[in-house]
Amino acid sequence: MDYLKKFLSKKNLAILGSAFALVGLLIWNSHGSSEAEGWQLPTEQVPPTEAPMETVQLELVADVKGEVLQPGLYPFHKGDRVAKLIEAAGGLTERADVKQVNLAAVAEDAMVIFIPAVGESSVNNDPTATAEPEKKININTATKEQLEQIKGVGPSTADKIIQYRTEKGKFKKIEDLKKVSGIGDKTFEKLKSQIVTH
Repeated sequence: MDYLKKFLSKKNLAILGSAFALVGLLIWNSHGSSEAEGWQLPTEQVPPTEAPMETVQLELVADVKGEVLQPGLYPFHKGDRVAKLIEAAGGLTERADVKQVNLAAVAEDAMVIFIPAVGESSVNNDPTATAEPEKKININTATKEQLEQIKGVGPSTADKIIQYRTEKGKFKKIEDLKKVSGIGDKTFEKLKSQIVTH
């Protein structure tokens, strides 16, 4: 009992309390450091950068024909001149009449570049130009040779038209052409856009 009283004296109690406090502090530091090691600052997620979209350039093509060594379709870049396309087609033949062609003109998509021969009339190289309408044949006044210029009319049919016109008189309307022997509805459909009566 006396030994217990001496052990529980104020001095021993102070020492014992300090020891417990030190042990507690060591345990707290150990636990706190492990948590600190396990905790990390959140990293910012950077979205992947998208690759820039490539600009797709449609291919431009021109039809080079006439007096060139290699007629055909040729691709070109925007701003290219007619002269460059002629060069791509192998160049001009000896018969080419270059005076009728504007070599400095800027080529356009779907353009027809026609190189005429000497003595041949040139074709308009402007892709936006419209073709001149074909002249219609007057079946009341046309000669045999002129009637034969109508697509679908041969020498025999031309003679029949003239014979009918001589015997029956002038055609009052183009539909009267079906009264000529050998010209039915199907044949007339092919001819009607090429003929007139006055």
